[in-house]
Amino acid sequence: MESLELRPAETALVVIDLQKAVVAMETAPHPAKEVVANSARLADAVRGKGGLIVLVRVTFGPDGKDMLKPILDPGLQLGLAPVRPTGLRSCPSLLGIPKITS
Repeated sequence: MESLELRPAETALVVIDLQKAVVAMETAPHPAKEVVANSARLADAVRGKGGLIVLVRVTFGPDGKDMLKPILDPGLQLGLAPVRPTGLRSCPSLLGIPKITS
C-alpha cells in the first residue's frame, strides 16, 4: 500500500455544516461538541503547516425555494411544506477563520 503524502501548500481542510443550527442537533456517532473541537484542532494543525481552511456554510433564500428537498424527508413524503431551519450562521470563530464581508 502506498503512503499518503500531504503537501501543506497544496492541501485544504474543507469543513462542512459546522453551523449553529446543525451543531445544536443531537448527533451520532459523536456529539457535536466533540466534532467542533476536533475540527478546530484539525484546522489549527492544517493552518499551522500552511494549509488552507475552507468553511462551507449553507443558507437558503427567504422564500426557501432553494432548500434541498431530499426524497427521504418524511415531511415531504407527507406533503408538508419544508421548514426553514433557524440559526444557520456559521461558527468560523471556533475555527480561527476571520469573518469576510463583501
